[in-house]
Amino acid sequence: TTISSLRISSNGNELMVGLKNVERIGRLTDSGDIQANILRIDLASGKVIDSWNTDLETDHVAISPDFDFVYAGSTLKKYDLKQKSSHSMRSNLGATNLNAESIPISADGKYLVIFDEAYYLADAERGEYLLQLHSEGEDVRTAAFSEDNHWLATGGSASGLHGGAFIWNLKTFEKVGILWKMRETVNACALSRNGSMLITGGTAGSFHVWSIHTDTIRDIKALDTEH
Repeated sequence: TTISSLRISSNGNELMVGLKNVERIGRLTDSGDIQANILRIDLASGKVIDSWNTDLETDHVAISPDFDFVYAGSTLKKYDLKQKSSHSMRSNLGATNLNAESIPISADGKYLVIFDEAYYLADAERGEYLLQLHSEGEDVRTAAFSEDNHWLATGGSASGLHGGAFIWNLKTFEKVGILWKMRETVNACALSRNGSMLITGGTAGSFHVWSIHTDTIRDIKALDTEH
């Protein structure tokens, strides 16, 4: 059994876990073995308090912040954990070539970032594409939402020559900030709660801290990649 996704509840008391290659799980339960690919765990006791054996391909899933829905990227299905039913978002989105390694989801559960031959911002409730997140020649590798749900950051490379990151305003769907011509491809990024600071990490083992309001960048060589 392999853990594919995690989400902590807002009060910090519970954990939702997505599993793949599932075998029977017994050590975490008080009621014998269970067969499930989504678990809800009480962090104090470490015991499973709810479980779902869904029809999702759970290699890459996103769990909504309210623990009500699970989204599967490889099949683009939305599973309702309360109703224990799923429906495909593929027909709504016209998805053709999904290859999601991860599915970033906003803190309010309203938006998803989905890969379908290109990266798109999608409405999680209506199952509609809202915005293509890169232009020709740009390669998006990562995306992250701010906790206040106002901002989205994307990162990657341009024509394989240099790395960069963008800030998007989720109220207007406009690109409002560009951090470009970095020495490495951006593989990961994180936004502060109010979107004022972006941290990127890439292939050279460095972190770049971008203070967006002052447009200043600080490099942190945190990982020694040379031996």
